[in-house]
Amino acid sequence: MRGLLITGTDTGVGKTVIAAALVRVLRARGINVGIMKPFAAAKGIFSRKYRSKDTAILARAAHATDTDREMNPFFYSVPAAPYVASAVTKQTKVSMSTVLDAFHNLAIKHDIVIVEGIGGLMVPLTQTETFADFVKILNVPTIVVARCSLGTLNHILLTVNASKAYGLDVMGLVMNGFPQRETAVDKQLLTAVKKLAGVEVLCVIPKVAEVTNIHFKIEEIVVDKILPRLHIGSFVSEMLKK
Repeated sequence: MRGLLITGTDTGVGKTVIAAALVRVLRARGINVGIMKPFAAAKGIFSRKYRSKDTAILARAAHATDTDREMNPFFYSVPAAPYVASAVTKQTKVSMSTVLDAFHNLAIKHDIVIVEGIGGLMVPLTQTETFADFVKILNVPTIVVARCSLGTLNHILLTVNASKAYGLDVMGLVMNGFPQRETAVDKQLLTAVKKLAGVEVLCVIPKVAEVTNIHFKIEEIVVDKILPRLHIGSFVSEMLKK
């Protein structure tokens, strides 16, 4: 299945930025990239075209022509887990079959679909299903994005343990927002992650002060560190070698 999923250890760790960078890099190499934000929740609708800001960012990176509802089947107008948000807003509850059908329809039209998660793996979608359940059924390689800050080691280990319990195919971690002036604690954090997590640290993204330079810096790292490790279907892999 030609897909790649970007999840995170928590909300606000930089999933959208990393996913958009991957989309831009793949598209620049002539690959027809589709994007998907299956579940989104925010305080209000972002624009007339896109309900979710994350969907808008990803769609812009991919120059997408797919409709908002194709890319984002479930949107909730309160910032909460879909299970909670659907109860509060009385909006349509998550249907796993609906989301999977949407993914397969996108996969038919594109060489690869980059899927961005919501929050972390254990975010409840329904009373009986978590985001990890969706990832397991989707059955595509997964990258976990984590922040470089206090508490992240706990979040990383919880996420990795959950992914193992669900049998997910985790390619590795992206450590996002590493301080420009690293301390002994920062260095030891990376050492601890590598020793304790049991998954590869794909790359470390530095904290970028200048917003105008963030895309360039991240895409440079994506090309150098992440793309060589992507094994996401023979067709895509062959195109990346060109």
